[in-house]
Amino acid sequence: MGKAEVLEVLNAQEMLIGELESKVSSLESRTNAAESEAKRLQSHIDSLKQEVAGTNGREKDSQTQLLQELERVEKRLHAQLDCYSELEIKLQEEIQRRAAAEEKANTVENQLEMFKEIKEKAAEAFTREIFLLKQELER
Repeated sequence: MGKAEVLEVLNAQEMLIGELESKVSSLESRTNAAESEAKRLQSHIDSLKQEVAGTNGREKDSQTQLLQELERVEKRLHAQLDCYSELEIKLQEEIQRRAAAEEKANTVENQLEMFKEIKEKAAEAFTREIFLLKQELER
């Protein structure tokens, strides 16, 4: 092989090396860009994870507050139901007392009416007796 052929092969090899170095450089550039994008995406993922964690914490706090409010409402409801039951019992007792009082009042009214009739009859009988006694005295 001659000097010209060696120089030609060397030239071809140098051109190939240049092309390969260019490709390596391009690949390194794309790798760097991909790594930057991966870092940016990882940062975004980390940010989203933090946001999700914060949202979960707020949601848990909200649920806790809602449960506490529900417990307070349930206690108030039970207290109102107890109060309602007590009032209902008192109302029934009052209705029974009124019914008994009305019955007693009716009995007393009937007795009073009966006593009035007895009194009127007695007064009539006394009036007749006095009239008869006066008539006897006059004779």
